[in-house]
Amino acid sequence: LSLASCNEVTDQAIWTVGRYCPNLEALDISELYNLTDKSVEFIIDGCRSLNSVNLSKTRFSDVAVAAFLEVCGGSLNQLCLNNVRDVSFFTTQKSY
Repeated sequence: LSLASCNEVTDQAIWTVGRYCPNLEALDISELYNLTDKSVEFIIDGCRSLNSVNLSKTRFSDVAVAAFLEVCGGSLNQLCLNNVRDVSFFTTQKSY
C-alpha cells in the first residue's frame, strides 16, 4: 500500500490501515509530514506481516522507530529511513 506524498493522510487514516489490514506486507508512508508517533504505534499494533516499509521524509522520533523495529524488525526485508532526521545511528545499527 502506497500512501506516499498524500498530504491529507493523518494518524486516523493510519489507525484504519492498522485496524483493517493485518496482513499488509508492504507500506510506503514516505513524505507524510502530518503523521505523528501515534501512527507508528498503530502500525505496530495492527500490521504484523510487514516485510517492506518506507518511512522516508517523515517526522517520527527515534523512540518510535526503535519501538517499531523492536516489534517488526525481524520480519523486514526492506526498510527505508532516508531523511528521517531524528533517528539515531545506534537505532539503525542495532540487530532486531
